[in-house]
Amino acid sequence: MNRDKIIRQFVMLIAQLKQQIARAGDPACREKRFDNTLFPVSGPTLTSYLQQTEQSLDKLHQFESASSPAFLWLTEKMAAQCQALQRELATAGRRKALPEGTAGRRKALPEGTAGYWRHLYQQQLGYEARLNEMLLQHEQQLTTAGTLQQQQEIGEKLRILEQRLARCRLALKETHWQTTLHN
Repeated sequence: MNRDKIIRQFVMLIAQLKQQIARAGDPACREKRFDNTLFPVSGPTLTSYLQQTEQSLDKLHQFESASSPAFLWLTEKMAAQCQALQRELATAGRRKALPEGTAGRRKALPEGTAGYWRHLYQQQLGYEARLNEMLLQHEQQLTTAGTLQQQQEIGEKLRILEQRLARCRLALKETHWQTTLHN
């Protein structure tokens, strides 16, 4: 694939993401949403993360050849950034909105209260649902992967997601126990 075609595809993808974020009302990110290697700077809204992807696109323009290792690495990173933003947009509606003026419900409720544990339990249920959705998406990608390398990469992502889901479910059990204890 040539350099200009790759850049055009990213330009279109970023434009679509910009429209989707605008339609969603540029959701606020009150908690850390993404890995630091994907988005080095945490932002208050999804637009701030999209701007980091646009900065990557600006860097992509500086390469003369699509075959350079740095160009290929940056395109993979940008693809991962775009996928992360798409997943975030797809699952943003499942999160309960926090009241305006609170940076996080955990700070508003003392840790030993029943309300704190109920809120934490609901939040973890949301995490579990998003992890299940991500697993399903990766399993679907695995069925359409064309090369052995793609299958191995997706398999590794699936393994990591399954580990995260197992940890999430352990935390859910603990929180459920604390919820019943404090009720």
